Amino acid sequence: MSVGLAILAPPREILDGNRVRGPRRFARACAGYHPAVKSARERRLRAAWLPILILGALPFLSGLGQRNDGPVVVYLVDTLRPDRMSAYGAARDTTPAVRAFASESVVFRNAFTLSTWTRPAVATLLTSRLPSEVGAINRYGRLSESVPYLPEIFQKHGWVTCAAVANGNVDDPRLGFRRGFDRFDDVWGKTPEEKPSAVEVVEKARAFIAAQPSPRFFLYVHVIDPHIPYRTPPEFQTAFEASAGPTPREKLLLEYDREVRTSDEGFLYLADSLKAKGWWRDALVVFVSDHGEEFYEHGNLYHGATLYDEQTRVPLVVKFPGNEGRATTRPDPVSLADVAPTIVDAMGWEKEKGWIGESVRGRRFPENREIYATEDLDAFRLYGLRRGPEKVIVRVYPTLERRVFRLDRDPRENEGASVPCGEASAGSASDLLPRLEAWRERDLEGFPQVHLWRSSAGEEVRIDLLVSLGGGTKPFLSATDACRYASSVKPGMIMLRGPLSPNQPFDFRIAGDDRGALPHYRLGVTDSRGKVVPLGDARGVTVRAAQGDFLTGLTVDETEARRLKALGYLAGD
Repeated sequence: MSVGLAILAPPREILDGNRVRGPRRFARACAGYHPAVKSARERRLRAAWLPILILGALPFLSGLGQRNDGPVVVYLVDTLRPDRMSAYGAARDTTPAVRAFASESVVFRNAFTLSTWTRPAVATLLTSRLPSEVGAINRYGRLSESVPYLPEIFQKHGWVTCAAVANGNVDDPRLGFRRGFDRFDDVWGKTPEEKPSAVEVVEKARAFIAAQPSPRFFLYVHVIDPHIPYRTPPEFQTAFEASAGPTPREKLLLEYDREVRTSDEGFLYLADSLKAKGWWRDALVVFVSDHGEEFYEHGNLYHGATLYDEQTRVPLVVKFPGNEGRATTRPDPVSLADVAPTIVDAMGWEKEKGWIGESVRGRRFPENREIYATEDLDAFRLYGLRRGPEKVIVRVYPTLERRVFRLDRDPRENEGASVPCGEASAGSASDLLPRLEAWRERDLEGFPQVHLWRSSAGEEVRIDLLVSLGGGTKPFLSATDACRYASSVKPGMIMLRGPLSPNQPFDFRIAGDDRGALPHYRLGVTDSRGKVVPLGDARGVTVRAAQGDFLTGLTVDETEARRLKALGYLAGD
């Protein structure tokens, strides 16, 4: 301990800011040198300690100049597929700036989003939680104010925060993403029909950087060039030659690649601003996307409707302060949920409770790490799980479909094995579906829902249940629920009838519509003698007797109301 204390408290004249000056004086100080020491024996003993003291000092010395006081920047390119980036091996040099950036960074070749449209994807990026857990689950959801949010974490530590955003799913003030930002620039195109270029968005960020007296800031930049509609700036309209007689798909990809090139130009300008201030080497910079894009790989265009790799795979390139781990390529599976924990870890701060991601800094994940994805947008209800070479995707509507893929044999996901109701696995994926359902259970907890169950055993009972979903409503179900009720689902309603044995619990859960409106239901529970049997436990719902042996009710529970408010479905305090 005495050696450590001596090293951690060097004489003042030894240090000048973050640099060590006077190496000879430092060596003498460490050795306890003093001109009055005349004994050769004492000098030899002191000299023997010198290597030990210097070795003990190395961790302290290596930390000088590497404190995490440099800027932290997240540059997100909306709708960017990594396989269209030259930094990831694409034939066209669409991302020369990112390609150069990769030589100073760690490149993750297997990074994935948790959702294939912007609002839930960015919510997970900045909170490391499932989209449903933070309220950003559909077009009517908003970011919950009670969830720890990365910009606010920086504010709590005294850092300045800024965002420059070109996507309405993030910059709309009603959606809650502005929370925690000292400055928030929503950037629009020159006309309502135009979207802003990456350079226009970055100009806001450059002005912010130029005005900062200190590098202690967090900056989030969200550009939108590769998102439809494709309107390439004039200087890039001739980038890359079109092939002779291009197909409609090839024409789209050419326009897309040109837009990717413009987003790369914005990143170059942003990096130049940090370099001009002398802050680049110590900066933590994250280059990422929110989701990918489909170009007819599975018969469709664009995004938000499937969970195939062309939409879920995203680029992730991270430059750590001091270029730690530079020029490294990693194949291990990571997700957008890992970004916030990685940033907090690099800052030396504590990880927030409830985060589903982990820091990627200094550790590698096993090939069979589970990566969950979910899509609950409009009429689409999908969720899936990737684990090593296995992947399963569940589509709840219009009919239940469960498909398991072997990515090592079928990388394009065209030959998935169907798993019908009543079967728990397909091939070697013996526990993949149960693991997926465990994730979905956690996911569903965030949705507004009616949940009724009988928790105690009793005599045989009969239930008659009628749930009115409303026209066009697509409830948020798991595959287990869908299998159970599939035969009784009718347009706009669910009917469930049948006897329950004395030891069989009754468990029913149904979520509301996209606006959070919970369904009306009528439930009858009778015993073998025709008498009404009360439910043993009814959470989230008030139940009262009516019309003989029927029970009816609507959700009015205060806890449920608070949840709906947190999700943005209800107004009020």
